[in-house]
Amino acid sequence: RRIDQIYEFWCFFRLAEELAKILGNWQQPLFSALESNEGGLRYGLSANLGNGYQLVYNRTFKHGEGSYSVSLRPDFSLMKGKQLCLVFDAKFRFDDDDISQLSKPLEEEMEKSAQEGDIERLAKHADICKMHTYRDALIGCRAAVVVFPGTQRLFFRTNGKREDDFNLSDIAQNQCWKGVGALPLVPK
Repeated sequence: RRIDQIYEFWCFFRLAEELAKILGNWQQPLFSALESNEGGLRYGLSANLGNGYQLVYNRTFKHGEGSYSVSLRPDFSLMKGKQLCLVFDAKFRFDDDDISQLSKPLEEEMEKSAQEGDIERLAKHADICKMHTYRDALIGCRAAVVVFPGTQRLFFRTNGKREDDFNLSDIAQNQCWKGVGALPLVPK
């Protein structure tokens, strides 16, 4: 297995545990699967978190069925009943320096990265843009967050405010947390 896949799998189970504590009154998540995926976790694997919340692995949102435009499949989707709340994407390649660069103008950073041949940094900027895509196209999605193995956190609210001091509980419980960001999730 590739390390980025192992990290993604680990993130699903860790997020399920943490979100069950936050949203499900400290209930242990109950896992179930719908259909198979060769070589990895099952598509449609879900964790019942309690209080009507579910974390779903690789759920596809098709045009007219959760997406108002194209089909999209975030790594993890937090659902309350049939309503999408949040999406998360696990990115093993992020680091703290990448988070500090996110406050610079995107075009400036991408142009510099392209000139220097820094394909990895271009991919990281594309990941943040993808969070905007998820938040915009997925009906009901109030926040889209990259999880990565680092220490710095960053969240851009839709009102333009930048947040550096927050945690998973803030985003999951508070309906006013709308936007995109990056949240560290480090294996221990």
